[in-house]
Amino acid sequence: MFFKQIKKIAFENIAFIVLSSFYFIFRLVNLTLLPIFNDEAIYLDWGFKSLHFPHHLFYSLFDAKQPFLIWVFGVFEMVFTDPLFAGRVVSVLTGFLTFLGIYFLGKEFFNKKIALVAAFFYVIIPIFSFFDRQALMESAISCISVWSCYLFLQLQQKQTTKLSLLLGVVLGIGFLIKTSSVVFISTVLLLSFFHVFSTPKGREKQLKNIFFFSLVVLVINTILYTQDIFWETLHTNDRYSLTIEELSHFPLSHWLQNMKDVLEISFFYITPIIFLLGCAGIILLLTSPKKRIKLVVSWFLVNLIVIVVFTRNFNPRYIVSFLPLITLFSSCMVYAIWEKQKFIVLLLCVVCSGIAFWLTTLQIFFPLSYFSTFAQVTRFSQKSEYVTDWPSGYGINETREILDKLAQQAPLYVGVRPDSGNPESAIFTYYNSTKRIMPTYINSQLIKPWTLGDSCIRSNLPFYFVARDTQLAGLKTFIVQEIKKIYKPEKKSFIAIYKLHTDITCQNVKIGIKS
Repeated sequence: MFFKQIKKIAFENIAFIVLSSFYFIFRLVNLTLLPIFNDEAIYLDWGFKSLHFPHHLFYSLFDAKQPFLIWVFGVFEMVFTDPLFAGRVVSVLTGFLTFLGIYFLGKEFFNKKIALVAAFFYVIIPIFSFFDRQALMESAISCISVWSCYLFLQLQQKQTTKLSLLLGVVLGIGFLIKTSSVVFISTVLLLSFFHVFSTPKGREKQLKNIFFFSLVVLVINTILYTQDIFWETLHTNDRYSLTIEELSHFPLSHWLQNMKDVLEISFFYITPIIFLLGCAGIILLLTSPKKRIKLVVSWFLVNLIVIVVFTRNFNPRYIVSFLPLITLFSSCMVYAIWEKQKFIVLLLCVVCSGIAFWLTTLQIFFPLSYFSTFAQVTRFSQKSEYVTDWPSGYGINETREILDKLAQQAPLYVGVRPDSGNPESAIFTYYNSTKRIMPTYINSQLIKPWTLGDSCIRSNLPFYFVARDTQLAGLKTFIVQEIKKIYKPEKKSFIAIYKLHTDITCQNVKIGIKS
C-alpha cells in the first residue's frame, strides 16, 4: 500500500520531478568552467579563515559583509577539495530553494500549470542561471526574497503565530546574509501596516504578529549587534545606497536613471519576450478581483520601488534577487493567452524559451561567447568584470598550473600584495590548506625583517610572487626571474609570476602571515 501511494504521488508530480532534474542539469554542468571571479575569491578565502583561524569568525564584518553565508562557504570548503566548486554548489542549492519557492507560490496562489511554467522560466532565464552558479550572496538572497513573500502572503491569510515566527526566521537569516535583505523587511512592514489600517477586523492579532516576526529578526541578529566591528563598518554600506542627506535633496534624476537601469537589465537578462509577458502579467493581475493575487504584485512592486529609491547604482548582480517573481507574472500571462489563443501561446513559448535556452546554454558551455553576446546589446554585459579586466578569473587556473608544477620540485612560498580580489584572494582560496604551496602577504614593508640587503629574502624555500598587472608591491629589486605573464582575453590585463631572490643558506626563518 505504501509503495502504491508513493507511485501515485510520483506520477502526479512527474512534471515537477523532471523539471527539478532539469534545474540541476542546468546548474551543475560545467559549474567551474568560468574561472573564479574576484568576489568569489574573497568570500571563499573569508570562509576558510572564519572557520580555521582564531578570532576570525566575524572576519567578513571588516568589510561590512554579514558572515552567515561566509560560514556556509567555509563548511562546504571542508567537504569538497575544489573550493570554487564548494562555493558554487552552495548557490546551486539555495537556487533550488528559490525554484521550490516559485513553484509553491504559483501552486498556492494561482494553479499548478502556472507554477510549472514559472519554475521552467526560472530554470532557463540567464540572469537566474548565472547567479545560481556563482559563489556569491545573490542566489541566497533570491531565496530569502521568494520565501519571505510566500510566508508573508500566507500570514495575511491565516494570521497564525507559527507563520509569523517562520517569517521572522527567514527575514532574520536574510539580514544575517546580506544587508540588502532589509528591503524585504521594509516591504513586509509597509504592507503589514497597510493591511492593519485597511482591515480593522483582527487588528490586534495582526499587530501581535508584526511584533513577533520583528522580534525574531532582532533576536537572530543579536550575534551581529554584539560585535563592535559591525557598528564600526556599517556606514560603509553607503557605497551601495544613498545616504539620508542625499535622499533629502530628492534626487529625481538619479531615480529616473535607476528606473532606466532596472528596465534595461530586466529586458535583456530576463530576455525580451519573457520580460514583456511579465509586464503584461503584472497589469493583468492588478485588475484581478482577488486581493491575495494583487498582494503578490504589490510585494514585487514595493521591493522594486524601494531599491530604485535607495540604490546608488545598478548592475545585474544588484537587482537579480528582486526579480524571481516576474517568472510567475510571465507564466500567468501565458496561461491567460492560452485560454483564448493556444497557437499564439505555443509560438510565444517556443520563441521565448528558445532565446532564454540559447543564452543560458552559451553561459554554461561557451562563457566568453555569452558575455560577448550581451556586450553587443547592453552596457550591463559584465564582460569587463568577468572576462577582460583584473577582477576576471581568467589566468588564475594557468597560474595554479605553473605553481603546482614548481611545487613538485620543492615546497615553496607564494606571495601576493596585501590586498583582496584577483589574484590575491584566489591564491589564498586555492592554497589555504595546502602543504607544499604556502601563501603569504608580502610587500616592501612587510618583508623588511626577513631581508638581506636590498634584494635578498632570507628563506630556506623558493619564493615566488604573483602580481596583478604591473603592481609589484615595491619588490622590483627582489625579482630575479619573470616566470610568465598570463594575459586575460583581449589582453587588457594580466597576471604575472616572478621568482624572488632568496638565500637558502640562511637560517630557517618563518616569513609572512596567512591571516
